[in-house]
Amino acid sequence: VKDTTANKTYWIDARGVSAKTINLITTGLLATQQTWLYSIVGSSVNVANVSGLYASIMVAQAILESGWGSSMLASVNHNLFGIKANGSQYANGTVTYQTGEYINGSESTISGTFNNYASAEYSFLDYANTMNKAKYANVSRSVAGSYQQAAQNLSDDGYATDPEYADHLISIIQQYDLQSLD
Repeated sequence: VKDTTANKTYWIDARGVSAKTINLITTGLLATQQTWLYSIVGSSVNVANVSGLYASIMVAQAILESGWGSSMLASVNHNLFGIKANGSQYANGTVTYQTGEYINGSESTISGTFNNYASAEYSFLDYANTMNKAKYANVSRSVAGSYQQAAQNLSDDGYATDPEYADHLISIIQQYDLQSLD
C-alpha cells in the first residue's frame, strides 16, 4: 500500500512478523480473538515502523476501540480505531453509528459519523496519518520515549473522551505483552 501524500510505501505482510519474535501472550483469548490479533500484527508493525509510532499502542487501541475486531464499525467497515469522518484519502465513504462518549464527565450515547475503509490496512494508514498531525505529535516514539508516555499523551491530547483511556491502553499492552511489537 502506498501513501502518496507522504511518499512512503508500507508493506503490509504478516508473514514478515514471526510469532517467536514478538512473543504475545494470548492465554485466555478465544480462538477468534487470537486469529484477529495475529491478522493485524503485520500491519501494525509495518505502519508503526514507517511512521515512527508504537505498534503496541496501535494494537491496544484497535483492541479497545473495536472489541477485538467484533464491533460493527470494525467488522463491517474496517475502522479499527473509531476514526471519525475526516475526509481522509484512505476512507471509502462514511457510516453513522451510535457511540459512547464522555461529555462533562458522564458517559453518553451519541450519533457519530465514522470513516469506512476498504480494509484494515487502510485503517492503520489513516491512524498513522492522524497521529502524524501536529495535535498528536507527542505520541511519536521520538517524543514520547515509551509506550506508557505515548498512551498518556494520547489521552492528554484528547484522542478519546474516556478519562481512563491511557490506563486502559497500558493495561492491555501489559496483559498481552504488546510492547514486544515495538
